[in-house]
Amino acid sequence: MKWISVKDKLPEDSQEVLVFSDGDFYLANFYIEYMWNDETQSMDNYWSLMPYNSSPAVTHWMPLSKPPMED
Repeated sequence: MKWISVKDKLPEDSQEVLVFSDGDFYLANFYIEYMWNDETQSMDNYWSLMPYNSSPAVTHWMPLSKPPMED
């Protein structure tokens, strides 16, 4: 698997991924929030890093590999 730049593509909503942020690697979830007012809909997104980081500077992400299968 290769690292994906957040400038090129973002993960799916609620997807758990490996991220690169501030020179280190973290397990994170990516979330999309939809907001509506009387006439328009807007969308925002955020990362939930483990351990908690309130303002991550995520530059790249990678999907997690599938867990090993038992014989």
